Formats: sequence, structure tokens, C-alpha cells
Amino acid sequence: MGCVFSRRKRNKNETSAAGSDQPTQYSWDQRPKEDISDLIVQGLTGQSKTHRPGVLHGRPFCVQACCDSDIVVLDHSAAVSVDDCTKCRITLGPVSGSVFLRNCKDCTVLVACQQFRARDCSKLLVLLYCASQPIIEACAGIKFACYQCYYPELASQFQAAGLDVFNNDWSNVHDFTPIVGEQNWTILTSLVPGSHPIAYNPSQPASCDETWIKPLISIDQQRSIVPTTLGRAYRPIGPICVVVVLGGADADNPVRTFINEMVRWGNILVQMKHAPLRDSHACRLFENRPSYLMDTWRDSSFSLEFNGEKAVESAKELAESLFKNFTIYISRDPATGSEDEEIFFDDMDLHLSA
Repeated sequence: MGCVFSRRKRNKNETSAAGSDQPTQYSWDQRPKEDISDLIVQGLTGQSKTHRPGVLHGRPFCVQACCDSDIVVLDHSAAVSVDDCTKCRITLGPVSGSVFLRNCKDCTVLVACQQFRARDCSKLLVLLYCASQPIIEACAGIKFACYQCYYPELASQFQAAGLDVFNNDWSNVHDFTPIVGEQNWTILTSLVPGSHPIAYNPSQPASCDETWIKPLISIDQQRSIVPTTLGRAYRPIGPICVVVVLGGADADNPVRTFINEMVRWGNILVQMKHAPLRDSHACRLFENRPSYLMDTWRDSSFSLEFNGEKAVESAKELAESLFKNFTIYISRDPATGSEDEEIFFDDMDLHLSA
């Protein structure tokens, strides 16, 4: 046995040339170096910066200490943080995780995300799609409006981020630090012209880089990937019409067409939801109905709430032309005193009971 400090005898055939030993190579040393310059924008003043589709490709993104600048991200990401920005206009592609704004002031933000949170911010306009309840903390003067945006790659980016365009909870805001007698946030039912971050800004500096591609982005409500809703704070005037469409993914396009036509006919989309019906809703919906209808509610359903003087009549007419192979339930607002009306479509036949 030898001492642990003893040296192994060198073989006569081994070379003793200096510098012949090679350093140990590890797998992480062989990984290609990632360029993180695309993952952070910081220190801009009076400038513009645009990330084209495919630049982030699901990676996290950060904006820091920018002032009076236009920042546009036309790609999906994992998470976004925006810190210490003032008078900026920020457009973000779909975010599969959270968006966190901290210490920002006088900014306009267009964002679609799974979670939204703002802390220590003031005077923000947030055009929001949020799959969960938005949260603010220690904020003041925050205005929320429904997300409106379209560009060619946006639909596929929503899918890549795991976001459902029909599940937008943007108006269900929770304030962690409410102040008695004051309202730290408000809901906008319409946008003020020129307030949108994509709108032309006359004060935009002439030094914008060549990546600025505003013409590819549209904020037309009819083209928006996410249908525009007025949200939970809206106070309806006149009848309420609730439409429930039972169907799978094949119903997406007919539902979108149905919404667009209802709005074009002068009705207002108040809220929407894409999820399986709750047990209580299904039992009330299909009570004393054929047994095969009870099986359909376990599939994903679309629930659409409309407001309008002729909302029920419009829904009936459109449903008959669009949903021949889907089940529709239409209900008048109980406050109007009218009886509920139910419409069922099955095997191309229409069954109507009042």
C-alpha cells in the first residue's frame, strides 16, 4: 500500500514533455454560446426596437430602463419582465407564462399572457389578453382595455404559447392594495384614438431602425385574433342573450364567424368562455331533455354573452345558418321577465321550444 500523497511511477514509455496534458472537457463547455442580446432591451431613449417572428422562439425577455421608446416583440416568449420604464409604447407577442411590470410610469402596453401582474406602477394603459385574473399591487391610475391585435404569425404564436383566444379574463382585475374611497384601476369599453401603441405617433423619432414594421400589424377589431369583449364591468342596457355552443375544435371558425356577425348586426359581446360546462349549468341546461344531450356537455363548450335589443332574434337567425350540427342554448335575461328559449340542432333538424 502506498501513501495517498505518493506519486505513481511514470512508465518509461510515457513522455514527460511539458504541456502535453489536455484540460478535461465537459458537455456544457461544448454547447454553442447563446447570444443573449436578443433577450434584453435596456437603456433606450427616444428609439425603437422590433423583434421579428422567430427571434425569441419561446425564450424569456426583459425590458429595462427605457424612456419614450417604441418596443415591439412579434414573437412568443416564456416570460417577460418590464422594469423602470417611462413614456414607452410596448407591444408583446403571446407569453406562455407571466408578464410582470415594475416601477413603470406613463406607458402603454399591448400584451397577451397567461398571468399579468403590475407593482409600483402608475398611469398605465394596458391592452390585455390574460388567461387568468390580472393582479396589480401598489399601483395607481391603471387603465385596462381588451386586447386587439393581428399580424400573420399571431395565431400560430398563440397556439405555441398555449393560450386560447376565447378565454380572455382581462377585466377581472384584483387589486392587492386597495385604497378606501379611491379607484386604482378602471376598465375602458373603448379606446381613445391615438392611445394605442401600434398607432402612428407623430413624435416618433426619425432615427427608427429599419426593423420597424408597423404596417404588418393591425388593430382592426374585425381582424383581431382575440374577439373584443367589454368585460365584467360593463352594465348591459336591454336584453341579455347567452349562447352555448357544444362542439370540439371544429367549432372555432363558426364561433368566430358567429361573433363577428352578431357584432356587425349591432350587438355587443360582453363575455366569453371556452371550457367544459359546470355540472350545475349542464343539469339546468339539459333538464328533461334527451339523454344524448347530457353526454355532449362533457366536451369543450363555448359560452357567449351578448347584449342588444335584438340579440336573441339575431342569435336565432345566425345559429340556424351556422350551427346545423351543434347544440345551441339561448336564454333571455330573467330580469326582462321573458321566458327562456331553447334551440337544439341535431342531424340537420331544428327543434325549438319556448
